[in-house]
Amino acid sequence: MDKVRTLSLILSLLFASLSTAVAQNENGQKDSLVRLIEANAAKLIDRDGVVLRKIEGPARFLHNNTYLLCDTAIWDVNTNIIDAIGNVQIIQDGTCLIGESLKYIVESNLAQFRGSKVTLMDKDNNMLCTHNLDYNTKDSVATFFGGGSLRSKDGEIIESLDGTYDSKINLFVFYNSVELFSDSLFAKSTRMEYDSNKNVAYFGPSTIGWKGDNMLEANGGEYAREREIVTFEKNAYLFSKEQEVWGDKIVYNRRSGDAQLYGNIQITDTVQSVLMFADKATYQREPLEIILTQRPAIAMYSEQNGNRDTIYASASDSIRYYTKPFAELDSAAIAAAKARKGVMIIDPMKEIEKLRQEKLKEARSGRKEGREENAGNSSTRSSGRSSGRSSSQANIYAGQRAPEFPSPQPDQQESPIEQQDSIPSAGKESMQQVDSTAILAERELDAQIMRHDTCTVTFVEAWHNIKLYGKDYQGVCDSLIYTGIDSIARLYIEPVLWSDAKNQFLSDSIFIQIRNDSLYKADFINNAFIITQEDTVHYNQIKSTEMMAYFKKNDIWRFDALGGASLIFYMEEDSTYTMINQKECKILSALIKERKIERIRYYDQLKSDLLPIYDLPINKQRLRGFKWLEERRPKSREEVMPRAIRSSQRRRLKAEPMPEFKQTSLYFPDSMQHIVEIKESLNF
Repeated sequence: MDKVRTLSLILSLLFASLSTAVAQNENGQKDSLVRLIEANAAKLIDRDGVVLRKIEGPARFLHNNTYLLCDTAIWDVNTNIIDAIGNVQIIQDGTCLIGESLKYIVESNLAQFRGSKVTLMDKDNNMLCTHNLDYNTKDSVATFFGGGSLRSKDGEIIESLDGTYDSKINLFVFYNSVELFSDSLFAKSTRMEYDSNKNVAYFGPSTIGWKGDNMLEANGGEYAREREIVTFEKNAYLFSKEQEVWGDKIVYNRRSGDAQLYGNIQITDTVQSVLMFADKATYQREPLEIILTQRPAIAMYSEQNGNRDTIYASASDSIRYYTKPFAELDSAAIAAAKARKGVMIIDPMKEIEKLRQEKLKEARSGRKEGREENAGNSSTRSSGRSSGRSSSQANIYAGQRAPEFPSPQPDQQESPIEQQDSIPSAGKESMQQVDSTAILAERELDAQIMRHDTCTVTFVEAWHNIKLYGKDYQGVCDSLIYTGIDSIARLYIEPVLWSDAKNQFLSDSIFIQIRNDSLYKADFINNAFIITQEDTVHYNQIKSTEMMAYFKKNDIWRFDALGGASLIFYMEEDSTYTMINQKECKILSALIKERKIERIRYYDQLKSDLLPIYDLPINKQRLRGFKWLEERRPKSREEVMPRAIRSSQRRRLKAEPMPEFKQTSLYFPDSMQHIVEIKESLNF
């Protein structure tokens, strides 16, 4: 009887195979019926009144060009369902699934693995492990759920709760609690795709990554592992110890640490207190160099006593921000910076005061001839000092640039006007303070510069149509350069500065020295012109070859005019301007209090005229070269830098827990030791 049943089973299987083969040849489609290719034995069994076919193996089935291998199979012919048990394998076009058991539903082309571990391997030996997986033999798509982990051929780890694999295009898709580890890169995401053909991972949205001391956040992107290029898109953000970076798109080279940034860029350098903005930028890690193009802007801020003072600058061309170790700087650049700093620390009024004291001493001793000789020398040396300094500065400063500052407000110009040699005690004391500072700076100049030997020096270069805006000061120029060697900012080509909207500074070049993140001194070099607006018609004016302004806590407290000064001050009577005071002298020095001129000292050949306004046409009330350029003054921060400033996300992002790789610890425990070691080395 058993022999008859076995023979009958074999004949029926053979008939079914032949029928399927004919149907495939006629229709040119995949098999609609499953075929048993190989088995050791086959028999009919009765299970609860249902007749089943038991195939004892090793057994091999073929369906949809897919091989099903197992030790034992129970085949329900009525429902066309095969239960495969023991050493189960699904093999199709280089894709192999290995497990302990499966249910194959022929009509649905679906192989179901449940409960026990199943491993999927693609043709590149990437390995996916899970406990629950469906494989459609017609579509060649695997779907896993309840947790799974992929280990790539290169050791890369990707895990998630759910996912799919399309063997036709070798594409893995992971979603729900996705976690990635590649070399020393960690990432979490809501969705990630891995193209094993290209060795590229695509991620997003809501992606967070860790790399060394850096963290990132983005809503999309990709990681090309072979090229080690990571692209972050859609509100990308990353931070390191020193910088925070935002952009619509960030292309990051893991090998070099360099990056290309696009769209709504903001870079915050917390060490140097600098913010940078652009729509396109290049970022070089070592040595640090950031080049901003397409609407570039930069903001430099300082904090004193809890108050933040910020200066914004924009350019039409580009802004370059970079650092260099002092030891790698060109010797010529160091020498030029040393020369600039040497000029800036000199106080010319100190020299004049020294000459005055010499004259007074000689006068007391009654040495008239010596007094006359020294008087001549005083005039010569005073005026010569100014013009000579300007000339030397022109050489020192050739081919360079700088940022912005305030001007005095000539008020009380007729309060005791000092004679050319008469210096009030208050002014003398102030000058002595500057003298001591200058002497100390002069002595320490070389030492200060050499201290940079082990430091990193900061540079800023901005090109074309520069606009500057600060709460108290605004400016424009064509080019700007700042170097941290001498802490001097340089403005070139028709620079203009304003303070309090009423005071305007003009000169061929403007050099500004910064100390302790605050303005210290400004030099207005060649054709210096200060204009103070009293109303729409009346302007106080000072013109000279060169001027210098001194600052305390970013407020001007003194300015000097050298090399021949011309002045026009308006005088009031009953709140009406009635007279003009026109003056000329070689040198003058003004003390400022509460942004108004408190006292002016005139030196050498003072000439003064008092003229009624009604007798003078407007052109006679202007010094030669007068230009009131209010229309060029930036009126707001938004005019210079119209972007919203993003606040730091460092604290929020650092609170994010790192990937735990629970699935990987289950399926690839041998990989976890390395992952744990890398995690523990990070400062998160």
